Amino acid sequence: MLEDVASLYAAQSGVAIVEHAHMELAAPDIPAAFARCVERGAKHVVIALFFLSPGRHGMRDIPALASCADDGATGDHPTIGAYVGELSLANTVGAIAGGIAAPFVLLPWCGPWAAFAVAAAVCAVAGVALPTTPGSSRWPRAAAATVGLALVVIVASPFAPPLSRRVPGTAVLFERASPSGIVSVLERAGERHIRVDDHYSLGGTSETVHEERQGHLPLLLHAAPRKVAFVGTATGITASAALAHDVDEVTLVEIVPEVATAAASYFHDANRGIYRDDRARVVLDDARNYLRHTRDDFDVIVGDLFVPWRAGALYGREHFEAVRERLRPAGVAAQWLPLYQLSSDDFATIAATFTDVFPVSAAFRGDFYGEHPIVALVGWRDAVAPAADVEAAVRRLARADSSDRWMSDPAAFWSAYVSPLEASPGTTPRNTLTRPRIELSAASTSRRHAADLEPFVGLAWTRWVGERQTRLPRGSDPLYPDLGTGADRARRGGSALQQANALFAAGRDDEAARALAAASTLLPPGTLAPGRPDRSASDVWPSAAPPPPGHAPTTGSPR
Repeated sequence: MLEDVASLYAAQSGVAIVEHAHMELAAPDIPAAFARCVERGAKHVVIALFFLSPGRHGMRDIPALASCADDGATGDHPTIGAYVGELSLANTVGAIAGGIAAPFVLLPWCGPWAAFAVAAAVCAVAGVALPTTPGSSRWPRAAAATVGLALVVIVASPFAPPLSRRVPGTAVLFERASPSGIVSVLERAGERHIRVDDHYSLGGTSETVHEERQGHLPLLLHAAPRKVAFVGTATGITASAALAHDVDEVTLVEIVPEVATAAASYFHDANRGIYRDDRARVVLDDARNYLRHTRDDFDVIVGDLFVPWRAGALYGREHFEAVRERLRPAGVAAQWLPLYQLSSDDFATIAATFTDVFPVSAAFRGDFYGEHPIVALVGWRDAVAPAADVEAAVRRLARADSSDRWMSDPAAFWSAYVSPLEASPGTTPRNTLTRPRIELSAASTSRRHAADLEPFVGLAWTRWVGERQTRLPRGSDPLYPDLGTGADRARRGGSALQQANALFAAGRDDEAARALAAASTLLPPGTLAPGRPDRSASDVWPSAAPPPPGHAPTTGSPR
């Protein structure tokens, strides 16, 4: 059979000297076939493998046999090793050149679609220019490539498509392709947001109060921050909350330069003009690299809501350790988590990893939503500011900015407090660079591959909160022993309000109404005032009108 293959190849390729050989157990072997080629006048010998699949023979054994055959032959004939080396060199050089040229030259110069066209043209030219087999001509290939490229340009021009989708009623204010992706600023009904790769939204003006809360809360827990850092800044709205506090310096760490450009140019009215503020410093770098190598230290470091299956390393031990190293004495670290993108196991892994690095830590909620809640893991380097100092900081903030009722009322602030975090058992997996569990498992959660991978939201989350708060002795908090009765009631009221949202999302309206009534009695007067709903915190709210018989006295978003 092998001899027939060799004869067929010689007839169809036009190569004058073709010999077949067996690696072992049959004749002729490789040295004999090699010598026969040299005898027939071959100056270059190429060995073509005839295997069902590549393996050890093709990668190691046959090259070794070919090298031995070459040593015993005469003439100028490189072995397979030389050809493989040349091809590997060319492939490596091409990969490096393409990896640099595509994102840093082609993409900024002509955009993604035209860059594809340029790459296709280069491949077509290479296909025409490559050597042909004896007796064949390059002209058919050249004609086919020319016609194909002409059809592409005429029928489906790569210069025509926009960088992102065009949706009726939505204006594109900014759009730029870069090595980091396509960054757009979109406006609809007066609201603006940043979108990356036409897929993921980085926040916008419709969530200003909610996003600022993610900045206010960690700074209030320090009580007197002077130098703070925000890791992942997007629109800059969260970081801009620091300007309402008496800080000396705010560092904004953003990995995508175009996002910082968009935030500075199109969100200055929503982010307090932080990119133009003398106290602000913008660092365009990967957060992990920056925190590992900077000599700066901070009173507070706040981590944004990162997409866990894309930036899982920012929920890892090594990153948390770098954050702790950059904290000043009494420093506070806060890492926000999107519970709607994590399973209960994902949350347990991140919390266990966090408490390994920050033994003194707690969980705080960023809102009371049932289906899309966020929570902050807050860790202290050493001392925890007394509750009285935190409440004094809340009063100072209220004088500067009272737009968020939950952050500007000394009692209502504690509705965000969930509970201290406990050290996790060693059996709980940790997230590390060598074992990046979150990027894999969170991706499965996002695809809902299994029932046990449902997001950690709704009643599952409120049950977890209830279990932790039940274990706390009433009136004696481990982190805040000076927490007053009103603050403790507000904490329980916050849990009741989130329970009402979770029940409402589950379609259990009557139970949601009872939970909402309980929250109204526990939270400070006026916090849940009918007619003053706060959509930045809750989907359910007491109705100003008496409910019809048999209906829950709530208003809320449609399920």
